[in-house]
Amino acid sequence: KRELQAPALAAGFQNPREIDDLDPEGNLIQEVLGVRKTARDFFTEFVTHEKVFDQKFEREVFVGLCHNDLHGGNLLLDSQGLVWLIDFATVKKDVHVLIDPTKFVSACLFLYLGDNISEDFVRSIAKLLSVTPDATTALPLSSTNELIKDDPCAMFLVDLLARLRYCICIYEIGDEGPHNDGVPFAVALFSWSARMLSYNEPNLFQKTRALYFALASAQRLLWEVGVDVGPVPLEWIEEFRQVWEGRKGRRLST
Repeated sequence: KRELQAPALAAGFQNPREIDDLDPEGNLIQEVLGVRKTARDFFTEFVTHEKVFDQKFEREVFVGLCHNDLHGGNLLLDSQGLVWLIDFATVKKDVHVLIDPTKFVSACLFLYLGDNISEDFVRSIAKLLSVTPDATTALPLSSTNELIKDDPCAMFLVDLLARLRYCICIYEIGDEGPHNDGVPFAVALFSWSARMLSYNEPNLFQKTRALYFALASAQRLLWEVGVDVGPVPLEWIEEFRQVWEGRKGRRLST
C-alpha cells in the first residue's frame, strides 16, 4: 500500500523486502530457538497461536493516557536542562501504561545503542527483559558489568534501563493494582520489537537487533501459553529467570 502511494517513502519500509534477509544464514534463529528455520517460517507459525494468546493474556492492567510514540526524537532538551515532550499526533487514552516506557526502551536498544558494544551483552539484555517477572524487582544489571565498563554509552544505557524499570514497577504496583507476572511487559516488548522491523528509520543492523528481541520475547509468550518451545529456549529462559530470582531472593510469582 505504501509503495502505491509513495514509492520513495515505501523504500525505507521495504528495507529489507524480506525478513529472512536480516538473518540469511539462520544464525539468530539457531541461537534463540535452537532449530534451523527461517524467520518468515517462525512468525508464520507464531501467529497461528493468536487465539490462545487472546485467551491466556486477557487480564487487568493499569490504563491511562498514552503518548504512543515515545522515543528520543520526540524529547527536546532546552538551554535550562528541561525536557520537553513533543508530537502528540498519536496520543490515545485508556491504553496500557507500559506502552510508552517499553517503546522508549526499544528505541534506546535498537536505535541509539551503537555497534561498538558487545553484541553478546545486548543479546543477554534481550533474554533478560524477555523473562521479566512481576513488578517488584529491580533490574538485575549494573553499569559496572565487565563487558561495558569501558563504554560510557553502554554504561549510561544500563543506568537508563534501571531507571525505566523502576518507573515500570511504580506504574504496575499499588494497593489496588492488578496481579502482575511480567507478561504485560513481555507482550509490549514483543510488539515494539516486531513493529520496529517495518519502520523506515532503522538501518539493517538496527532491524537485525530488533529481530533478536522479537524472537526472544516471542519465546517467553509461547512458553507462557504452554507451547513446547524446545530445549534451547527452555534452557536460557530458566537461566535468566534465575538471574531475576537471585535479585529478589524469593521464588518468581509466575
